[in-house]
Amino acid sequence: VSSVERCVESRTKVVAYSAASHVLGTIAPMKMINDLAHSVGALTVVDAAQLVAHRPVNVKNSNCDFLVFSGHKLYGPTGVGVLYVKKELLDRLEPSFFGGGMVENVTYDSATWAEGVRKFEAGTPSISAVIALGTAVDFIKKIGWGAIVDHENTLTNYAWSLLKSCKNIAVLGPPEGVDRIAVFSFVIPGVHAHDVAEVCNRHNVAIRAGHHCAIPLVHYLGAKSVGRISFGVYTEKKDLDQFFEALKDVIKIFSLS
Repeated sequence: VSSVERCVESRTKVVAYSAASHVLGTIAPMKMINDLAHSVGALTVVDAAQLVAHRPVNVKNSNCDFLVFSGHKLYGPTGVGVLYVKKELLDRLEPSFFGGGMVENVTYDSATWAEGVRKFEAGTPSISAVIALGTAVDFIKKIGWGAIVDHENTLTNYAWSLLKSCKNIAVLGPPEGVDRIAVFSFVIPGVHAHDVAEVCNRHNVAIRAGHHCAIPLVHYLGAKSVGRISFGVYTEKKDLDQFFEALKDVIKIFSLS
């Protein structure tokens, strides 16, 4: 919170931020950030890609101006996503792609854009991907947000019980007991994350390793590389048990115990 307050000031025009960190699992206080930005006349752009499959998102309650997320983060296909824009801001935006369907009228000398969202939908859209994204949304709705959040909280608590039992693993992000999305990044001192990933691979466990497209953050944390596990509606406790067995193998191979 204090870092946001230091960054947002009278000259700020746009505040763009992630609703949840894909590295740390931290959940941003959206309403507070949006209100702070609006207090200085700034617009807010929320990247909800990491949050949208883990928590319900209410654009009206948070009072954001723009919100975006990609379909493949919501159990949908790649190449499709969602852009939410407050209705009163639509007319202030100019399209950046041009083609059929997004114009009201065209002459040899000028063109006028279609009204509303139509002016942003040039050419033939990715129809199959949009239909598939709708199916993914139906999938989420069928399970229900209550069940999803309860499932992930159960797994998060179980993951903490495993991770804190090993002195060789340093967990990054919020401490135990603080709400987070189902993401754990960790460092095993003396072992590169790519080596950890290779040993996990031998146990049929897939983790992400490296900088996570967030090199400044990783360096700020004092790490060279970071391993990360993430959970979804398909994850079970036995998957975490298998992951922890892989970590124990890492510690054994690199003689850390």
